[in-house]
Parts: sequence; C-alpha cells; structure tokens
Amino acid sequence: MRHTMTDTNTNEKYRKLRGLGFKTFEEMDLELKNGLRKSITQEDVEKSTELKRALYPDWIIYPKGDEIYEAIEAVEIDYMTAWSAPFTGGGKTTFPKGEQISIVKPNHGKPTSMYCDPVNYDELHSIIVPEKDRRAKGYNGYYLCIDTLNLNTKFKLVSSEQLPKSKKTFFERLKKIFI
Repeated sequence: MRHTMTDTNTNEKYRKLRGLGFKTFEEMDLELKNGLRKSITQEDVEKSTELKRALYPDWIIYPKGDEIYEAIEAVEIDYMTAWSAPFTGGGKTTFPKGEQISIVKPNHGKPTSMYCDPVNYDELHSIIVPEKDRRAKGYNGYYLCIDTLNLNTKFKLVSSEQLPKSKKTFFERLKKIFI
C-alpha cells in the first residue's frame, strides 16, 4: 500500500502549530507574491518546516546520509545546477525507475528534504540537465534534492555503505572550483 501525507489525519501538533500562526512555505510565497508580506525570514522557513514534519505519518524514516536508495517507480524530483558564479539553477526532472541515489548527510536529524547524487551521475547527466545548461559557460555539474516523503514512498533503501571513492559527491566535485 502506498502511503502519503494525506493518509494521516490532521494531528494535534499540526492543529497547535496552525493555531500559533505557522504557515506552509507555499502559503507564505503566495502572500509574498500578492504583496501581503515583504519577506520570508529564516524563522518563517523553520516554522513551515516544523509544520510539514507535523503532517508526516508515524512510520516515516529520516535518512542519515551515506545511504543508497533505488527508485521503485519513475518519480519527479528537483535537480539543481552548479555554476562558477554566485547562483544555482535547476528545475524538475523525472528520475527513472531502478536508478539509485546516494544521500548526502543531512544537516538536520529530521530533514524534510535532502541533497543527493545519482549513483550513475555521468549516464544520467544528459537525461536530467538540458543540453543548453550543460554547454553553457560556467556550468559545473548538477545534484538532486528529494523530499523525505518521496524518499519513503517512491524509493527503497538498498545500502547504507558509502560509495566507492571513484564516485565523488557533488560537494566533492564543487571543491575543485574553490581549492
């Protein structure tokens, strides 16, 4: 049986957070676009993340990093592009069924999303990143960002061992720019 956030009834913690004025990031972004707010602060982001966690079902498993997951179906996820400039790009991509990702160690014990690299980075490069970006001056690779709920429902854990040293993570590849 496939699980989603809607499987769980609105719980007490969620109701309390809503009562305290916690909003989703999407709600705050809409307020920003409609001129109802001037900014979204770090505190606002943290509150929206806590609100999102309150809706997660009890069975959710948070990744610890250095784990490899395999897609059990084709799944839409975010990709991000790195540049030799002070910005990132990216978009959405369909990650193929059967392909694997390596989770970068999360910076929070209960992340709602985390960065990862495809195990078959080179083979998937042309599928994930448009040619226009790949050929652009200053382009310096890509990485993925996956939602914790998608990781739990559309992927399966296949290994909790590190990748071989020859498979460098995005952050290891990025170091080459600055060192």
